[in-house]
Amino acid sequence: MRIIRAATREEVVSHYIASELKRFLENAEKEPQLASKFAKALSEPGQPGEGTLHHMSRALLGTWREHCWLHEQFWHHNLLWSLVELAPSEINVMPLGGAADKFHYPNLDDFVKELRVAAQRRQRITGVHDDPNVLLASREEPMLKRIIVINGQYGNRNFKYAIGDGAHRAIILTARGHVPLEAYWGSPSVCGCIR
Repeated sequence: MRIIRAATREEVVSHYIASELKRFLENAEKEPQLASKFAKALSEPGQPGEGTLHHMSRALLGTWREHCWLHEQFWHHNLLWSLVELAPSEINVMPLGGAADKFHYPNLDDFVKELRVAAQRRQRITGVHDDPNVLLASREEPMLKRIIVINGQYGNRNFKYAIGDGAHRAIILTARGHVPLEAYWGSPSVCGCIR
């Protein structure tokens, strides 16, 4: 891992919101109808004292994505944020559907290899809802290339670089050999000290 520069929570949350909206735009032709869950997320009322970024990230992560873990990392933990470069062998893949306790949390490079083998055999991977062929499918470059990784607990395990957002982008980029990957990294502050 190489630290490029410090980042702010607001920069990271803005990037997350932009990635969700760009993902929605990327899929607009395939899914022309506005999903009711997405519409509900966009119309969620704000809570007292909640700023715009907090509100939008809560609506998108809680209502739309049902991924409250990342929202908690943004707003309920005192994380220091950095923009970093990482090798796929350093990054842990989180479940892409399915139960957290049944997933094997591979490193990203190993996961891409598993996907290739599963795609050739036309099999699924436990804990992954997407078809391996779809995850590896050759499509246009992702609009945004940065992912978000967290140093913290997930599924009762501790990870230094757990993917919080951008797993599909990370898979596509790794499968195409675009490494190292750029990521926002959130790490717990120790006594408020800088790493």
